[in-house]
Amino acid sequence: MSRWVPVIVIADLVFLPMFHYQGVPFKIGYLILLVDFSRHVPTRGLQLRFLLLFLALGTLTLVGWGISFAISGNDSFVLTFTAISIYIFAPIAFVFGHRHMAYGLRYIPHLIIAYFIVNILAIMFWSTLLNSIVGELYFYTEDFLGPGNVLLRAGGLHQNPHISALFMTMLMLLLFVAIKYRRVDIRSPLASAAILSGIALPFILGSRSELIATAFIVLALAAVLARTNRLSSLIVPVVAGAVLILTSFWVANSITRVRWDPGARLAGNMTRFFENPLNRESGLGRFLPSPGGLIIMTERLSISPIVGTGAEGASYHNDWFTVLVSAGIIGLLVYILLVRSIVGIEFVFLIPFIMAGMTNGFLLAAQHFTVFMIAAGVAWRLKQELGHRQIATNLAEALGPAAISSGPVPDLARRIRNLP
Repeated sequence: MSRWVPVIVIADLVFLPMFHYQGVPFKIGYLILLVDFSRHVPTRGLQLRFLLLFLALGTLTLVGWGISFAISGNDSFVLTFTAISIYIFAPIAFVFGHRHMAYGLRYIPHLIIAYFIVNILAIMFWSTLLNSIVGELYFYTEDFLGPGNVLLRAGGLHQNPHISALFMTMLMLLLFVAIKYRRVDIRSPLASAAILSGIALPFILGSRSELIATAFIVLALAAVLARTNRLSSLIVPVVAGAVLILTSFWVANSITRVRWDPGARLAGNMTRFFENPLNRESGLGRFLPSPGGLIIMTERLSISPIVGTGAEGASYHNDWFTVLVSAGIIGLLVYILLVRSIVGIEFVFLIPFIMAGMTNGFLLAAQHFTVFMIAAGVAWRLKQELGHRQIATNLAEALGPAAISSGPVPDLARRIRNLP
């Protein structure tokens, strides 16, 4: 497979919307993943574990839908089909990332910068794009423009600020992996510009959850760099990001008709949080279903608590409750095992399961979750390689200089050390 294919897949998932042919969703990235998986079906290790766990979660969701259909006669299958499709492609994406994404990591800074620029252009020319070919391609239907074509809130490339910002979070996770395992040099101008862009975009879009997620990713990256004496290289993009945020609105207001202030919006949310920490709009209440949603969830759980009732109507802006209702208690246990296995690769991978997964939804965001699993796959490969090299180093040191020069055991050490 060409080394450019992984980059094309990530670009397709992040930049382009989902296409539909006669009601069937289609993306070239998914087709590539499927073809590659057909040639490399996992038979062991973490790849096989993910395959079995996701298939179990999909099976439970399907069984739950069958129970709901038998009891209520509701024949809607759209959300359940979406959930099962995501569960099928998640391990496929993991295998793809493990096999092919290591080389493509060096281009993640380019993708982050390009994604930032495209989002800014979409914001600045929103009123023009709304009724254009681009607007039709991305299904722009909601006009954020107020009286006099004044932009009231920036939605970004994908129209929704949280969806647009969540894609940047996925790219930032890939950048974290790339910098940690030295596939991208933190001292390069591209890396600095990418970090700057990753910090600025969620702020500009006014997405609180993704701004917090990005802050945690940067802190995790700082911890990694501190252990390897590279922390000073992170200071420049962080400071530059703050300057960019402060000046970007002045530039936008000077040359366009854009009039929005996410800083004031975020400040207002923080004020409301301290006034009422349990508030559903700005407080910890966002992590819980609404009172009406809680009643519906309880009713559905009472029907089939063990295997759930399928994904139809099971969206509560919280993946943990969604899985509980759609796949039951067993499904929730499977989901916990999945999250534990993914977080075991890199602890930073817990962030989207909490910030997006418990406030807006992450698991059933098909394109986002696919990119996330590709990131998990490549992180697992690089972590394995680092372990192999450490074993080789320890073995070589234990054998000593004389033993390294000849013999079958030193030859084994050299083979391990030279693993790709």
